[in-house]
Amino acid sequence: MGTCYNAYMSIGGVLFQLLKSQNYPINQYSKDTGLSRSQLYKIFSGKHSPTLETVKKLTLPLNISVGELIDFVEADTADFD
Repeated sequence: MGTCYNAYMSIGGVLFQLLKSQNYPINQYSKDTGLSRSQLYKIFSGKHSPTLETVKKLTLPLNISVGELIDFVEADTADFD
């Protein structure tokens, strides 16, 4: 079960890093995804596990696919293996 938590935490961490690298304001990202800032911060911090539908909403404004996000997460978690 710890692996799932770490993966979700990594999804949020990767998304947060992508936002920072694209200088994407959190307020605009919130509007573009339809998710509240509170929801976004819970995902970024790993306190909330996003559904596949939510992950799709999160990747669309960043111009990446869900598969690309998973690749980023796998690369990120490989550092800990």
